[in-house]
Amino acid sequence: MKARGDQMEVIAHYKDLKSVKGKGKNSDIQEIKHLKKPIALTIGNFDGMHLGHKEIFKTLRSLARQKDGSIVVLTFSNHPLEVIDPCKKIPKITPLEEKLELFKEEEVDLVICTPFTKELQLLTHEEFLKEIRENLSFDYLVLGEDASFGKDREGTQEKIQDIEKTYSFKTFYIPKVEVDHKVVCSRLIREKLYAGEVEHMPKLLGRAYGLYAPFHIETLQEIGENKLRITFDFQNHCLIPSGYYVVNLKTLDHECIALAHLTTLSSEEESKTFDLEIFIKGKKSPFMNDHIKIEFLRKTSAKHLSEELEGTSCKIFPINPSKTA
Repeated sequence: MKARGDQMEVIAHYKDLKSVKGKGKNSDIQEIKHLKKPIALTIGNFDGMHLGHKEIFKTLRSLARQKDGSIVVLTFSNHPLEVIDPCKKIPKITPLEEKLELFKEEEVDLVICTPFTKELQLLTHEEFLKEIRENLSFDYLVLGEDASFGKDREGTQEKIQDIEKTYSFKTFYIPKVEVDHKVVCSRLIREKLYAGEVEHMPKLLGRAYGLYAPFHIETLQEIGENKLRITFDFQNHCLIPSGYYVVNLKTLDHECIALAHLTTLSSEEESKTFDLEIFIKGKKSPFMNDHIKIEFLRKTSAKHLSEELEGTSCKIFPINPSKTA
């Protein structure tokens, strides 16, 4: 039996969203399939998909599932701030591919993934919600407590709640989450990542910080008896600094604690290229494919490399032995 999230559909508000090619149906919002009511909707960029976001999804499930309803996410394929202020480049914490997988885990039924455009920026909060409501008859709108949207960000909590009766929906605002007396937000997560403090990510994200690689199969090489090398390119992606890291490698069927040396090859505003050497023991064939997740567990140093090697077996083992028997 499939979990609810396994049937998640992804559609594009506008006609060509290459980022979700193969993930679902590219179509217009008017083509949304019939969804079971009540429909609980949230709107946001959800970069990082951190613990604060998880509280939003917990409320969505509580509202929708009490009557076997549906959960819908409206998110953006680009960061709205890059349109509002074109001089800004906001490094992404979570690639769209991973964000969609995380939505599945949160039991989302439908993702409307739309580019944030100048036209969208100029809509008032009421025009924006009216357009959504005409095509998606949502019953609940769940947002973070500081959420505001619409032209000049005038769609504050007070103004959204003023139009609830007009458009027949109920809004819920979810309080911020604090960890170690700091509000969990994308800005804090970026600060930690820029400093290489990946060990803080489970407390902020609820999971280790990870990258999917290789992005081009030909860049994955086997060098020497115990090394893999991956060269990859990120477009405007938030990445940790060069150095040595303890990592966890994951495929669908295998995982392995290993050591990795990350080196920045080039760093430009639009594109960053990195070289990653991974030291493992055992057969490397399970990882010679085009979909590996590399989770960064903690930073170490060349000085402590031998201690780290002694402290971990770096051996590969199956996640589900029955699947690989």
